[in-house]
Amino acid sequence: MISHLSSLENVLSSHSRPDITVVIATRLRRERLGYLADLYASLMRQTVPWEAVLVLDGADRALLPEPLAADSRIRVVELPRPVGAAAARNLGLRMVRTPLVCYMDDDEVTA
Repeated sequence: MISHLSSLENVLSSHSRPDITVVIATRLRRERLGYLADLYASLMRQTVPWEAVLVLDGADRALLPEPLAADSRIRVVELPRPVGAAAARNLGLRMVRTPLVCYMDDDEVTA
């Protein structure tokens, strides 16, 4: 019985570790918040364990939609001033802990 429990724990822990990190740089512009919410909904439909690094490029964290703010798989990096999308993505890349990485923009249209 104990061996079955430890096997189950190994399976569960391996599935809870993310395989991929999605790096998203954003200024949380009001006109793009809907796209960001759609992107999050798309991530929620994925079967691959994921995490995200959301780099706030000089943006006010208070504008972050609640579902994203509440999800522990999303690590928020707050930059005190805008540095631009490329620099924000590079900073986000430094936070990646998974073997795979994907970049998404805050205005991506997802399926």
